[in-house]
Amino acid sequence: KTEDRGAEQGLNLAIGHCGWPSLSAPSFLLDLEEQQYQSALFWADKVASLSHEEPQDIYWLAQCLYLTAQYHRAAHALRSRKLDKLYEACRYLAARCHYAAKEHQQALDILDMEEPINKRLFEKYLKDESGLKDPSSDWEMSQSSIKSSICLLRGKIYDALDNRTLATYSYKEALKLDVYCFEAFDLLTSHHMLTAQEGLKTWVFYV
Repeated sequence: KTEDRGAEQGLNLAIGHCGWPSLSAPSFLLDLEEQQYQSALFWADKVASLSHEEPQDIYWLAQCLYLTAQYHRAAHALRSRKLDKLYEACRYLAARCHYAAKEHQQALDILDMEEPINKRLFEKYLKDESGLKDPSSDWEMSQSSIKSSICLLRGKIYDALDNRTLATYSYKEALKLDVYCFEAFDLLTSHHMLTAQEGLKTWVFYV
């Protein structure tokens, strides 16, 4: 324990010299200037090790692996610890990794995975007992944003699988969940997936 604390203090000191916040604020991984993804990956790996693989730190590590195009390693970091079954943000990122690797069916299988009943009951118990908020809200992501992103990704997967009907439905769902999801709107219009009336109604919002 003493060694861990000493190592953490040393790492915090090194991070401070780089102009990054301490380990208590893992958002530094997204604030790297000039997209220094390799540096981010190095520190993310250290943070995850020192925190004894806290879920949020593994999530950031997987994000860095994704940004350095190490898609299979990123997916493995999440799925080997079953984080994709516990957190929607992790499920989305794992599926995104397989999509980037052009493993479309595997990505779709992850997105369509049923949430275990025991996980739902456990989270309900925690909220009832202590009023805890959803874990993903601590990761600076709203539930509506994650759900919209999942629908958007599902639409892209269906597009890649040449299933235009389900792709259209998924893009529309993404917009319903987050009206600011312009990418979904752009894909719907550029692929001519909206009726004239639907297109007019949606376009008015963005004008």
